[in-house]
Amino acid sequence: MRAPASLETMSASVPDGIWIDVPYDPASFGAKAPMQWRVGEKSVVTYAYVVEHRTMTLTFKIEHSTLAGTPSNELFLRIPGGYLPNAGSANPIWICSRSGKECGYATVHRGLDVVVLYRATEEWFPIEPGEFFVFGQLMFEMQ
Repeated sequence: MRAPASLETMSASVPDGIWIDVPYDPASFGAKAPMQWRVGEKSVVTYAYVVEHRTMTLTFKIEHSTLAGTPSNELFLRIPGGYLPNAGSANPIWICSRSGKECGYATVHRGLDVVVLYRATEEWFPIEPGEFFVFGQLMFEMQ
């Protein structure tokens, strides 16, 4: 977990209301071990955020990614910009694989530097190479 950045420092570098595209970094995508979530640069269609006052809106669309290893029930998407949530929040997301299409949910927890993605049932994600898609949007209050 990262140390929280100062809101004054962050707000000076990024004006309120400006959408920021997050630069590609494979470390921004993870899974509960021993599963791996492999996301190539071309798979990231959208990964962007906007800050308005103390609220971040994070939007993401990941296509043709791969889940590998031993199945687990959690995927992680790094919260960009050094921001940390001040409170929990959750929102529905869309998940697609060879097994089918379904809704799941994305959630943040106070002080944790990742968004946690779950299937609606919280069952394991299917291990299907190159065919995992997820997209959604989440708003949360920042520290």
